[in-house]
Amino acid sequence: MLPDGVAGQFAPQTLPARETEPPPDRSQGAPALLRRDDHHPRQVAQSDGPPTASRSRTMTRALILAEGFRLQYRVLRCAVECFDEVFVLGAAGAEQLRYSRFCKRYIRSDRSFADMQPDDVCTIDRLCHRLQIDMVLPSCGETTRFLSLYGDRLGVACYPVPSCETFDILNSKLNFARACTALAVPVPRTHVFDTAEAVRREAASGGLPFPLVLKPDNMWGSFGVRRVDTPDQLPGQIDYAPIICQEYIPGRDISAFYICKAGRVVNSFVYSRSNARLVCLQVEHLDEYAEIIVGHFKYDGTIGFDARQDPDGRIAFIECNPRFWYRMDVAMIAGLNFVTLGCEMRQERHVGDLGRVELRSPRRLCRNILTPWRLNAVERAYLGYLTRDPIINAWAGLRSALGANRVVSGQQL
Repeated sequence: MLPDGVAGQFAPQTLPARETEPPPDRSQGAPALLRRDDHHPRQVAQSDGPPTASRSRTMTRALILAEGFRLQYRVLRCAVECFDEVFVLGAAGAEQLRYSRFCKRYIRSDRSFADMQPDDVCTIDRLCHRLQIDMVLPSCGETTRFLSLYGDRLGVACYPVPSCETFDILNSKLNFARACTALAVPVPRTHVFDTAEAVRREAASGGLPFPLVLKPDNMWGSFGVRRVDTPDQLPGQIDYAPIICQEYIPGRDISAFYICKAGRVVNSFVYSRSNARLVCLQVEHLDEYAEIIVGHFKYDGTIGFDARQDPDGRIAFIECNPRFWYRMDVAMIAGLNFVTLGCEMRQERHVGDLGRVELRSPRRLCRNILTPWRLNAVERAYLGYLTRDPIINAWAGLRSALGANRVVSGQQL
């Protein structure tokens, strides 16, 4: 075990041996649901699919569990590539999904998936049988954890998810840093404190590396994250606890996502993104380190890592996302649909090299909409993706431009 104050450090680039034990049993525990059907079924639009998207109609109907809108909408769009009809069971923050032409039917839950109780599983099970659902899909952290607790109790298939214990470890920035250190996976030097005053005392004694990054333990999407270059820049008050202080690693951000089965990586999508564009990459040692983590936890389903690569090429893992992610629609357009791959896990189908994948930001794409010959194939497919659901994408783009996206419990809805 590490001391309480220090969770990890920028470890040397050496790879430990992997473990091969069978996956642990899933936890059985607690959540619930009071629902009512408040959106009548309609003829859903059939996706014609982007030119490079992988498509497989092996099952007919899916039910997406949704806590919010933005990430969940991308799961919906990926799901319609492998299901004829996609239904949504959504909490209050997900109601905008009903306006998508790809949502066959929206059913409202009066309770958050994070607050559900065991009796609600029976309600969802009855709903699945009434709608003749073939598979239940998570769409965010709360719904992934819900299925890790209760998926085995449903009478229909569920998208693969990790055990609840594994999810809770990897979803915590602090516990993830400690796990990486134990596995000799490189992470920045990491300290944890209860109060802002404790952070300032440690900085005054010379115990903190600057520049550093302050961040909360359990929020995602960069909420609460702040770079601090000198002790004088430390805030007088921080409105979350615990407070994680992590060494700042100069270089570029890297996002790496993997679809896994029983601790083995089946496919991956790795990219770097700036305000201007997203570019897929191959990064030395990144996959080897990811496979160590995936193998140790016998991971099932989709998992992602945020990492930094310094100017010397060294990798540091920053945090883990044991769930779907915001750019999964780009992966689908490029030819790697994580929903399809997870639903076909028994086949262990590997998608080969995607080739060069580069996508400019939506604003930059709009500037070139009258000069389509300047767009590459992925960019043209992405514009087609947006125009196939024009009303909801225009509405979402307007809200994003106005900064109106709602945040609940550290998660952007």
